[in-house]
Amino acid sequence: MTGITPSLVAFLGAASVFVLLVGVWYPAHARARGLRRRIESLSGPGFAAVDMGGRRRITGSFRLWTGGNRIVSKIERRVEMAGLDLTAGEILAAAAILGATAALLGGVAVGPLAIVPAALAGAALPFAWLSFRRRRRSSAFLRQLPDTVGLLASAVRAGHSLMQGLEQVAKEALEPTRSSLEQVVREIGLGAPLDQSLERLAKRFPSEDLDLIITSIGVQQQVGGSLAVILDDMADTLRDRERINGEIAALTAPQRYSAYVLALLPVCVTGAIYLISREYMSALFEGPMRLVVAAAALMVVLGFLIMRKMATINV
Repeated sequence: MTGITPSLVAFLGAASVFVLLVGVWYPAHARARGLRRRIESLSGPGFAAVDMGGRRRITGSFRLWTGGNRIVSKIERRVEMAGLDLTAGEILAAAAILGATAALLGGVAVGPLAIVPAALAGAALPFAWLSFRRRRRSSAFLRQLPDTVGLLASAVRAGHSLMQGLEQVAKEALEPTRSSLEQVVREIGLGAPLDQSLERLAKRFPSEDLDLIITSIGVQQQVGGSLAVILDDMADTLRDRERINGEIAALTAPQRYSAYVLALLPVCVTGAIYLISREYMSALFEGPMRLVVAAAALMVVLGFLIMRKMATINV
């Protein structure tokens, strides 16, 4: 057993103890978190403490529990925007665990110089995953927005009020539109003003289109007019913009894929030559040549970002 080192044994032992502790702790935590989520879904944001099993727990705004910690509050808002059943503490704990694990593996496999970069890379993984989920959910909501506005216009034209139209659309829409509108309907049913509920929806899905729709609804509520006509016009505008965006994406596809090819080509060629002849490529990673490799990598990244920016056209 020559491949087993004391560091590896220590890591495996610590991992086993950690898995055992998580297995004992997580079921009770999941039940308590499920109860807290249900209370928050009924009470909405901004409500204070609720007595749960003899302990005071803060529901609603996470900012009350954190005492105004901006970093934790920002993470909690991103978790809400991503539609995940997690807390900021769980995201931070995952970042700490992955960072420590990556640092240990990097130190064992490469050496002391790799501990800090490996730790930073491991700690960044939960936040990168959180950003990916948030962008994907927001993109799905915005893609469904023209159909959502069209359904709402049809419901209002059929004689329903705006509140009844939102309820009807929430029943027929797909995720994430369904859960988002259901939250708006719950907040209005519990006494929250319509404009404030829609503003909170806009904060969860930042978009100029959604802001324009909410502003149009607010103006119609104050001034009057045909809400169905306004929503129909908004739906047609959103569909035209989506069509134009699709045409632009098709026209700029060669430039965007050229950026990927030109950025990955040096990496792939370097990796292939390294697998074929390690001694030939090892000279690039020794002495002052490391600075040359770092400069080349930086130039490749900058070139990729510049090409992507040139191929991005906002409508």
